[in-house]
Amino acid sequence: MSNKRALTTKISLLLILTNRTASNVSGRAINNYHFENIDHVKQFAYEEGFNIKEYSMLEVMNQITCLKPLEIEPEVVKSMLAIGSTFVLTLCNS
Repeated sequence: MSNKRALTTKISLLLILTNRTASNVSGRAINNYHFENIDHVKQFAYEEGFNIKEYSMLEVMNQITCLKPLEIEPEVVKSMLAIGSTFVLTLCNS
Protein backbone atom coordinates (compact mmCIF):
# COMPACT_ATOMS: atom_id res chain seq x y z
CA MET A 1 0.00 0.00 0.00
CA SER A 2 1.40 3.42 -0.94
CA ASN A 3 2.06 6.05 1.72
CA LYS A 4 -0.64 8.31 0.27
CA ARG A 5 -3.21 5.48 0.26
CA ALA A 6 -2.26 4.49 3.81
CA LEU A 7 -2.64 8.10 4.97
CA THR A 8 -6.03 8.38 3.25
CA THR A 9 -7.16 5.15 4.93
CA LYS A 10 -6.04 6.43 8.35
CA ILE A 11 -7.84 9.74 7.83
CA SER A 12 -10.99 7.91 6.69
CA LEU A 13 -10.92 5.72 9.80
CA LEU A 14 -10.40 8.79 11.98
CA LEU A 15 -13.42 10.47 10.40
CA ILE A 16 -15.53 7.36 10.98
CA LEU A 17 -14.50 7.32 14.66
CA THR A 18 -15.14 11.07 14.96
CA ASN A 19 -18.62 10.67 13.46
CA ARG A 20 -19.36 7.74 15.77
CA THR A 21 -18.22 9.73 18.81
CA ALA A 22 -20.26 12.77 17.77
CA SER A 23 -23.31 10.57 17.25
CA ASN A 24 -22.88 8.97 20.67
CA VAL A 25 -22.40 12.30 22.43
CA SER A 26 -25.23 14.12 20.66
CA GLY A 27 -27.65 11.20 20.51
CA ARG A 28 -28.21 11.92 16.79
CA ALA A 29 -27.00 10.06 13.72
CA ILE A 30 -24.48 12.61 12.44
CA ASN A 31 -24.29 10.94 9.01
CA ASN A 32 -27.92 11.93 8.38
CA TYR A 33 -26.95 15.61 8.54
CA HIS A 34 -24.01 15.81 6.15
CA PHE A 35 -24.04 18.04 3.10
CA GLU A 36 -24.02 16.21 -0.22
CA ASN A 37 -21.28 18.33 -1.82
CA ILE A 38 -19.79 21.84 -1.83
CA ASP A 39 -22.66 23.20 -3.92
CA HIS A 40 -25.10 21.96 -1.28
CA VAL A 41 -23.05 23.79 1.38
CA LYS A 42 -23.01 27.00 -0.66
CA GLN A 43 -26.76 26.80 -1.29
CA PHE A 44 -27.47 26.31 2.42
CA ALA A 45 -25.18 29.20 3.39
CA TYR A 46 -26.77 31.51 0.81
CA GLU A 47 -30.27 30.62 2.00
CA GLU A 48 -29.15 31.54 5.52
CA GLY A 49 -27.79 34.92 4.35
CA PHE A 50 -24.10 34.11 3.85
CA ASN A 51 -21.60 33.93 1.03
CA ILE A 52 -19.00 31.23 1.34
CA LYS A 53 -15.48 31.07 -0.04
CA GLU A 54 -13.22 28.03 0.03
CA TYR A 55 -9.47 28.17 0.61
CA SER A 56 -7.16 25.21 0.17
CA MET A 57 -5.20 24.26 3.27
CA LEU A 58 -2.15 24.08 0.98
CA GLU A 59 -2.17 27.89 0.97
CA VAL A 60 -0.71 27.86 4.50
CA MET A 61 2.06 25.38 3.72
CA ASN A 62 4.72 28.11 3.56
CA GLN A 63 3.65 29.40 6.99
CA ILE A 64 4.19 26.15 8.88
CA THR A 65 7.39 26.57 10.85
CA CYS A 66 7.57 23.36 12.86
CA LEU A 67 8.46 20.94 10.05
CA LYS A 68 12.23 21.23 10.25
CA PRO A 69 12.53 21.18 14.07
CA LEU A 70 10.19 18.19 14.25
CA GLU A 71 11.85 16.52 11.26
CA ILE A 72 8.58 16.21 9.38
CA GLU A 73 8.83 15.71 5.64
CA PRO A 74 7.06 18.51 3.73
CA GLU A 75 5.55 15.97 1.30
CA VAL A 76 3.77 14.23 4.17
CA VAL A 77 2.26 17.52 5.33
CA LYS A 78 1.31 18.47 1.77
CA SER A 79 -0.57 15.20 1.34
CA MET A 80 -2.44 15.85 4.59
CA LEU A 81 -3.25 19.46 3.74
CA ALA A 82 -4.27 18.62 0.18
CA ILE A 83 -7.50 16.99 1.34
CA GLY A 84 -8.54 19.88 3.57
CA SER A 85 -10.20 23.22 3.04
CA THR A 86 -11.10 26.19 5.14
CA PHE A 87 -14.39 27.94 4.46
CA VAL A 88 -15.02 31.60 5.19
CA LEU A 89 -18.54 32.89 5.59
CA THR A 90 -19.46 36.53 5.08
CA LEU A 91 -22.84 38.20 5.20
CA CYS A 92 -24.49 38.50 1.79
CA ASN A 93 -24.99 42.24 2.25
CA SER A 94 -21.34 43.03 2.99
